[in-house]
Amino acid sequence: LLNSTFQRIHLGINVSETKTMIHNYENDYLETIASLQGTPIDNVTSFVYLGCVIKYNEPSTGDTELNLRIDAAENAFYAHGKNLMNKKIILKTRVQILDSLVRSRLTYSCSVWTTTAAQLDKICSAYTSMLRKMVKGGYKRKTNQWSFVYTNDDIKRLCHAPEVSKFVMIQQRNYATHIIRKDNSSIAKRLFFNNDK
Repeated sequence: LLNSTFQRIHLGINVSETKTMIHNYENDYLETIASLQGTPIDNVTSFVYLGCVIKYNEPSTGDTELNLRIDAAENAFYAHGKNLMNKKIILKTRVQILDSLVRSRLTYSCSVWTTTAAQLDKICSAYTSMLRKMVKGGYKRKTNQWSFVYTNDDIKRLCHAPEVSKFVMIQQRNYATHIIRKDNSSIAKRLFFNNDK
């Protein structure tokens, strides 16, 4: 139907760039479920859309998406590592740079996340690890012990860094209030308050 509509205005769907996906499919996953102009369309198990990974067996925010967020943040951290780990720059300034260039990638689209406590802990751990690298002696261990001299709470206190889980909660609250203020005819609002089983 889409292709025939596009053809009326002299456009067409590129079959090689078109993909399908079945969410929550519990049987053997099918390689194709549709075709266009006699060419089968790939039925993929994961798909990148607007910088987010959608996986067929992860209907909510899955581990694949969170791993991508952590990888993107670490790439940004090491891309700017020369400044972020430069102890000659005041720590407060470096944390502000971290929050603007790295935390933004780590928590990209967090306003619509539906994560478990374990998944959120994984994101918080990645952020704390970056803070620890920025603090002088952050990875120094106690004498004859495996534990670090600075606990995670000490690192956050030294950096004056808020908990990432609180930042995510604020973003989600702001998004919810944005949706609530919309008109009742808004599709986003109707989906947000949908209570179908």
